[in-house]
Amino acid sequence: MKFNLTKPKLKLIADNNKWKDQKLLADYTEEFGFECAIKFSIENIFELKSMLNEINKNVPSNFNSRSPGWQIYDSKACELIHSILKELPIKVAISSGFWRYLSCCCYEYVFKRYGYSSNEDFKDEHFGLIREAILPRLWFRADSIFKMNSDETEGINPYELAKLGSSDFWSSFILRRDFARSRNLNRAMVKYFFIPNKINWILKDIPISVTEAFRTLGKEIQKQHSITPYEILSEKDCLKLISELASEINLIKHLEN
Repeated sequence: MKFNLTKPKLKLIADNNKWKDQKLLADYTEEFGFECAIKFSIENIFELKSMLNEINKNVPSNFNSRSPGWQIYDSKACELIHSILKELPIKVAISSGFWRYLSCCCYEYVFKRYGYSSNEDFKDEHFGLIREAILPRLWFRADSIFKMNSDETEGINPYELAKLGSSDFWSSFILRRDFARSRNLNRAMVKYFFIPNKINWILKDIPISVTEAFRTLGKEIQKQHSITPYEILSEKDCLKLISELASEINLIKHLEN
């Protein structure tokens, strides 16, 4: 199957407002320029498109791309995208051509997520920019913490952690960071900042928001990465390290009763 869409072909679709023409999209799509085992089908892609459209139906009509209420829909979409494309080869996952194709196929969700009111709002970076455009961002969000079920986690939804946190947390604090290559650290950070869901944050005796908390502590985690190999630490050790770094800057995590 062909799942690679070039930037010029994306522009042709946009310039001629041919988003609904799936046959044209198929005609424009090319083979990847590398060998890889594709373990999903066109039927999987259309299933994803249909399910994303179901999510769209519940999104308020007055939402724009910055509406804070997107979190609940992003959390559903990230689980959906990754669960269907769980075995996406890394070569494909880092291919802008694949995400351009998928975003064109699922254009309704992309339009809705970015608050498009017409085809004139089109921006090509919304359709393929790795870790930035909405569909690859949501896939990488889920993949960054995904852990296959084991005896210890049997019966637990492997996407529960991916559903927590704001889009800002995932985009700014995890997906754009070097340390995001460590799933154990990513999982530990989500647990530290968002479990339980009612936490009061205090920095040097001053109450702050969770956003201020992870931005402040994030700088320390980033600096520590230069001397600490997060990639070889266990999730438990990562949690311990995060707590120690918070203590060093006098950041207190106070649980509500």
